[in-house]
Amino acid sequence: MSLAPELPHPLPADAAAARSAVQRLVAPRSVVVVGGSARPEALGNRVVRSLVDGGFPGEIHVLGRRPATIHGLSCVASFDELPDAIDLALLAVPSDRLLEAVDSCAARHVGAAVCFASGFAELGADGVRHQEEIARRARAGGVRLLGPNCFGLLNAAGRLSALLAPMPSTPVPDPEHGPGVAVISQSGGLGTLVASSLGGRGVPISHLIATGNEADLGLTDLLEYLADDESTGAVAVYAEQIRDPGRFLRAMQIVHDRRKAVVLLHPGRRDRARAAMESHTGALAGDHSVMVAIARRAGVLVVDTTEELIDLAQLMLRFPTPPHRGVGVITQSGAICAIVNDAAEDLELDLPELSPAAAGTQEPPPVNDMRNPLDLGTGTISDPMIIGKAAERILADPAIGSLLVSNPDAQDPLDSIWLETLVPLLAGSAKPIVYVSQNEADPPAGFRRLLLDHRVVFHRSPERALRALARATEAGARRAIGRREVDATARVLPSADGGVHPEWAGKQLLRQLGVPVPDGALARTEDEAVAVAERIGYPVVAKAQSAALSHKSDAGGVVLSIADADAVRTAWTRLHEGIARAKPGLTLDGVLIERMSAPGIELVVGARRDPQWGPVVMVGAGGVLVELLEDVRLLPPDLPEPAIADEICRLRVAWLLGGYRGGAPSDIAAAAHVAALVSDLVLATPEITEIDINPLVVFPEGQGVVALDALVTTARRPR
Repeated sequence: MSLAPELPHPLPADAAAARSAVQRLVAPRSVVVVGGSARPEALGNRVVRSLVDGGFPGEIHVLGRRPATIHGLSCVASFDELPDAIDLALLAVPSDRLLEAVDSCAARHVGAAVCFASGFAELGADGVRHQEEIARRARAGGVRLLGPNCFGLLNAAGRLSALLAPMPSTPVPDPEHGPGVAVISQSGGLGTLVASSLGGRGVPISHLIATGNEADLGLTDLLEYLADDESTGAVAVYAEQIRDPGRFLRAMQIVHDRRKAVVLLHPGRRDRARAAMESHTGALAGDHSVMVAIARRAGVLVVDTTEELIDLAQLMLRFPTPPHRGVGVITQSGAICAIVNDAAEDLELDLPELSPAAAGTQEPPPVNDMRNPLDLGTGTISDPMIIGKAAERILADPAIGSLLVSNPDAQDPLDSIWLETLVPLLAGSAKPIVYVSQNEADPPAGFRRLLLDHRVVFHRSPERALRALARATEAGARRAIGRREVDATARVLPSADGGVHPEWAGKQLLRQLGVPVPDGALARTEDEAVAVAERIGYPVVAKAQSAALSHKSDAGGVVLSIADADAVRTAWTRLHEGIARAKPGLTLDGVLIERMSAPGIELVVGARRDPQWGPVVMVGAGGVLVELLEDVRLLPPDLPEPAIADEICRLRVAWLLGGYRGGAPSDIAAAAHVAALVSDLVLATPEITEIDINPLVVFPEGQGVVALDALVTTARRPR
C-alpha cells in the first residue's frame, strides 16, 4: 500500500454544472494559449501551431511575455487585453508560474484550463502540496483544471488539437462511418499509442484526453460527459487511479444505459507497477484485484495489456453488445484449427459443437462435415462463396455468440473476394464478426478500402483475435448473470466491542446467520470444559480463545482428537502452558470445546469492506493452502448462488472438489450458499469490515459444509 498522502478529489456542485465545465474544456468556443512564444522550439509556439494546423473554428487568443505575431495570430502581453469568459486556457508555462496563471484565469472568468507542466504530486510530498494549492485556487476562482503533468487533449470532431506533440492523423467520426472511440488516459504516451493504433486500423477517434495527475477534472467527469457525446461510441481508458469509485460506478451505469462500452487498462497488479505509478502521476494504488471484481460487475471490460485495450475498443465500438456464448471459427487450414483449439482452451473460451441444422435455414450445408473450428481447405479458391455460406450457417446457430474467420493472405483480388462474401452478414449482425488475414504485410489498397468502408474488425493473428473475443465473451457472460436479492434480515453483530473478535464470538454470529458450525461452547474453567465435552460427545477439539490469537496453532493453542475427560483436563493444562510460553501475559477468554469434524475438502470463504470499492467476497483453497497457493477468487457481493458455485469450480483446487480418484463430488452448492450468506451479512451490516471462514470443510454432495474457524473484524464503535 502506498504511503504517499491522498490527493483531494472534489465532488461536482451538481451534474449540470459539471457537464458545463467539461463542455468548455472539451468543446470550447474560444481558447487562449498562455505562454505563447515566437521561438519555434518553445511549448507555447507548438501549442499555437497545433490549434492553427488543426483548423480550430473558434476564437484563438495568445498571451506571451511580449507582443508578437505567432503563426499569424497576434500575441498580447497582459491578461487585461483578453476578452472576458474565454472557455479554455492552455497553460504552456513552467510549474513555478502556474499558480500565477491560474489566478489570472480566475480573475478573467476562464472556464477551464489545461496544465501541461510537470513537477507536482509525482515528485512526492512537496509536489503534492503545490498541486493542492493550485487546485484549491482554481476551484475558488471557478476554473476547472485538466492536469497538471498532462499531454493535453484532442477533439477530432470539433477540430480542437491541443497536444504537447503532434499525433498521426486518424479518421474522424462522421454520419457514414458512425461514432468513434474516445481515449482517456492518465499517460499521454499511452493515450497516443492507443489512439494512433486504432486510427491506423481505420477506427475513428472522437477524443484523446490525457488527464495527468487529475488534481481536479478526471476520468469520471469525462465519462459522464462522453456518455451523451454523439461522436463517441466506445471509450478506451488507461487509469492509474480511480479516485472516486462510487461516482465512477454511477457514471458506468449511465454509459451502460447509452449502450456504450468502456474498456479499462489499470496497472498495479504487482508491487513494482504500483511504485512506478506513484512516480508517474502521483497516483495512489488501491487493491487492484478488488477494483477488477467490482468494475467488471459494473460492465467495465478490464484488460491487462495495451493490445487488449486497443483490440477490445475496436471490437466494442463495432459490436456494442458483448456476446455471452462461444465462438465459431472458419479457416482454410488444419494447422489454424489446431492452434485455435489450444488457444481457446487456454483462454477458457468455448468452441461449441454446431447443431445439425441451424434454426431457420433450409439450405444444405456448404460442406459435408460442419464442425467447429471449420476447415474449408482449398475449396475456397474455386468457390469463394462457401466462406459466406458457412459463416451464415454458423451465425444462425443459437450456440454461437461470435464468429472468427481466419484466412491466409492470398493477395488481391482473391483476398477481397473472400472478404466480400462476409459483407452482407456484417451489415446486420449483432454477433461480433472478426476477420483475420494471416500476414504481417500491409494489406493491398482494394482490400483496405473494404475494411474501412464496412468497418471490419481486422486482425493479423488468430490468437490475438481470439483473446479479444474471449474478453468480450467474459463480459457478456457477466452481464447475463442476474443479481441476487440481498437478505436485509442478515444484519447481525458480535456482542463484543469493535476490532478483531475471537473465534467463539465469530461462530456465534455464523450460527445466527445459518452457517453450520461444530457443536460446542466456550469453557472458562477446566470443569466447564469437561462438562461441554461430555454433553456433545467425544472426540472433541480444544482451542484457546483470544482476539490476539489469529494463528492459534502456531502458539500451541489447539489440541485435536481428545478422547475422554482425562484427556480434556490434560489438554486444558497443555493449552495454557503453551500460550504462556508463546504469548506471556496474555489472558484468554476461555477454551472453545467442539465436536471433532469429519474430514472433507477445505475452502476459505470470506468478505471484506474495501475502503474505496465497498464489500467484496472471497472464495478459495482453504486451510494452510490459502497462503501457499493463493488460489482465491474475488467476487462482487450480489452474485447469485449458481454463479458463486461456478467461480468455485474455476479454482485450481476444483479437481479435488469434483471427486478425485473416484471420490464423491463435494457439496459445492452448500459452499456457495455460505458465501451468499456471508455476502448478505456484510452488505446488511456496515459495521463489519472483514470476515474469514477458514477452513470451511466441504463434505460430499448433499452432506453440506461446516465452518471450523472464523475471524470477524468490526469497526470500533464510538464511545
